[in-house]
Amino acid sequence: MTSLDTATANADRAQRQLEEVRADCARVKDFLAFLPRAVERAEGLGGYYQDQWLEDRDEVLAAAGGAVTPEALNEDAIYEVLAEHDALMRRLLLAVARSFQDTDEDDEARP
Repeated sequence: MTSLDTATANADRAQRQLEEVRADCARVKDFLAFLPRAVERAEGLGGYYQDQWLEDRDEVLAAAGGAVTPEALNEDAIYEVLAEHDALMRRLLLAVARSFQDTDEDDEARP
C-alpha cells in the first residue's frame, strides 16, 4: 500500500465519520428540543403526587366502589416512572460529563 493509498483510506474514513457526526448533531438537537418538555412533565407528575394525589386518590377510590381506577392513582406506578426518569437523567448527566473528559479510558466503560 502506497502512502497515497493510506492517505486516501484515511480521508475516506474521516469522510464517513464527518457524515456520522453531522447526523449525530442533528439527533442531539432534536433530543435537546424534546428534553425540557420531558423534564417538565416529570416535574408536573411529581408535584401532583406530592400535593394533590392522595386526596384525589381517596376521593376516586371511595366513589369507584371497587371498580378499576386509573393507573395514575396507583402509588407504585407513579413512584416507578419517576424513579426511572430520575435514573435516566442521572445516566444522561454522566454520559455528558464523560464526553468532556480527556482520558485514555476504554470506550466500553462509557455508557
